[in-house]
Amino acid sequence: MGFFAFILFIFSIRIVSAQNIHFDTITYSLRTSPQFLFKVDSKFSFVSNQLVSMRGIKVGLNYNRVFKLGIGYSWIKHSFVFDNPSGSINNENYELHYGAMMIFADYVFHQNNAWSLVYNVDFGGVRTAYKNKITDINDFNSYGVMFAPTIISEHRFLNYFILGVGGGYRAIFRNRKRILEKFSAPIFIIRAKIDFVLLYNQLKG
Repeated sequence: MGFFAFILFIFSIRIVSAQNIHFDTITYSLRTSPQFLFKVDSKFSFVSNQLVSMRGIKVGLNYNRVFKLGIGYSWIKHSFVFDNPSGSINNENYELHYGAMMIFADYVFHQNNAWSLVYNVDFGGVRTAYKNKITDINDFNSYGVMFAPTIISEHRFLNYFILGVGGGYRAIFRNRKRILEKFSAPIFIIRAKIDFVLLYNQLKG
């Protein structure tokens, strides 16, 4: 936790120290005509001491290919296994659910030829629950607030393909009395994507 907090702190200092440049860049981008944005998210993180795969979808607007803004939803993809099941909450009767509805912002704060650095912030509401496998009803629920900053390094090759790696931290603020698992944890990102917008524009033009 300390390592990722330190890395994000260093990058935050870098961004704040050049805040006028970044503010002007974002302001200029917001004056351009936006393009519709749809993307699928894939991240890895921890719930308690267990590595889990997070999935998400996001829709929004892409301003000048520099600043993106929109809404999204994320969830745990793979089933969580209770490491210390109690008498009532166990793997036979319950499964852990996690869902987060958020607003997000992406900002390309550094670009050099095929390389770029992207700062992303997700902020929204979270619901965690123990879902009864027999009745298919959430018997226990816990609600809270989520804040997750990440930084991703991306490399573009063959013009249309992008590979990226990055990391950050997901902070969850909630009451843990009903749902005991810990959701605040580091985030790891490995992504591969195709720039369909650029491909479409070049085929159309």
